[in-house]
Amino acid sequence: MTVDWKIFYDNGDTLDSSQGRPMDAPKRGIVCIVQNDSLVGREIKHGSDWYYWVANESQWWGSDRDGLLDWAMNNLPIKQGRNVTRKRFSEVMDMADKDPDFRPASGLLKGANPR
Repeated sequence: MTVDWKIFYDNGDTLDSSQGRPMDAPKRGIVCIVQNDSLVGREIKHGSDWYYWVANESQWWGSDRDGLLDWAMNNLPIKQGRNVTRKRFSEVMDMADKDPDFRPASGLLKGANPR
């Protein structure tokens, strides 16, 4: 079996494509990832804060926090919240509370504040 990528960890462990899928890899302690690259042969990803698998490219990418967030926002069902004025917040919360597509709330937990 051909090995397409291998992750090297700080404790000496490795995991490669013959041993599991990218999502099976331990999440912490990566020092570098070596992978096949059609243009340059062997590519070694290192020095990044985060590493993530890009399935449509079949390769690992490395990035900082902003790069990871940029990738995630474009590829995962992550949505960004927004701060609004107190007036607008109350208006939107009132619309959500009265939305006819949902049953009314059946009650509050004892001592809970409704907003």
